[in-house]
Amino acid sequence: MASGTKKPAAVQDVIVKEAAFDAASLTIEQQKAVVEEYLGYSPDYFIWEGRQITLNVSQLEYDERVKSEKTGKPRKFFNGWKPAIHKYK
Repeated sequence: MASGTKKPAAVQDVIVKEAAFDAASLTIEQQKAVVEEYLGYSPDYFIWEGRQITLNVSQLEYDERVKSEKTGKPRKFFNGWKPAIHKYK
């Protein structure tokens, strides 16, 4: 190609701009999964008290105990708001 000639349209560099993330486009199940991933517990167990969030520990442990008895899988206990380090190494 001689200098000054244009490339065909298919070969030209295309700049793609990423769309902004829209959290409203997620389904309720996907939103719950995101919250559970970051906080470690399902938002179904949160008690919203104004601007403060508390965890309903007794309901969490009851549901985990019932689920454990049915499936035989180990229970999930509340161990504080600690990040799961093994996930992010």
